[in-house]
Amino acid sequence: PFGNGHMLPRGVLREPANHISRADVIFLTKSDGNTEEVLKEIREFNSKAEIIECRHAPRMLKDVWSREELPLDWLKGKTLTTLSGIAVPQGFEDSLRKLGARVIWCERYADHHRYDSSEIIHALNKTADLGADRRTLALRYEAFDRLDTYIFAGLNSRSVDLVHKQHGHGIRVSFDMEALAVWTMPGKHAPYLCIEPWQGLPPYADETGLFEDKPFHIALEAGESYTCGYRMEVL
Repeated sequence: PFGNGHMLPRGVLREPANHISRADVIFLTKSDGNTEEVLKEIREFNSKAEIIECRHAPRMLKDVWSREELPLDWLKGKTLTTLSGIAVPQGFEDSLRKLGARVIWCERYADHHRYDSSEIIHALNKTADLGADRRTLALRYEAFDRLDTYIFAGLNSRSVDLVHKQHGHGIRVSFDMEALAVWTMPGKHAPYLCIEPWQGLPPYADETGLFEDKPFHIALEAGESYTCGYRMEVL
């Protein structure tokens, strides 16, 4: 439990291991019950403290936007990608596999990482590119308060449905373009959602500034033309 015995930044300890002698109660987290050697190490520093072994276990799944709760067996047979900002992401990813999911791609950030909108959109696009089981995105006003606009680029599909979850009515937008933006006015609970097929993308932070380097640009010779469009269908 003490790593290499050294404190940060040389090791993982936040204070010397012998300071555990001050403890009255010691909690062992992520315990699998095979703790004989760990207990022996702890007792070298503290022979009297009560030791309580703990194990983290998932109880349910919760949609980050809709807050809908799903049973753990929903994962069985699903093909997933993961996005995490925790100290030991391997444990999180393995827990999904143990629940029957097939994890095909993992994006890992540092512990307590605060995601920005581009990172979340990148994960959603990657999920679509790899064909994971994520064909439906539940929409809530809070989602747009945080991200403002969802931009999906390099799509495998060229149509999107906006469907009311209660009565099932909605619209289908089919298009020829390479990207799709979905947005509404943040913080206003506006009574509309904009679905915009795009042929180009907003500037990236690391862009060269040259038009010919922009994703999905189309160069036409003199006299050439290019036509694209979209179609809306009531469902």
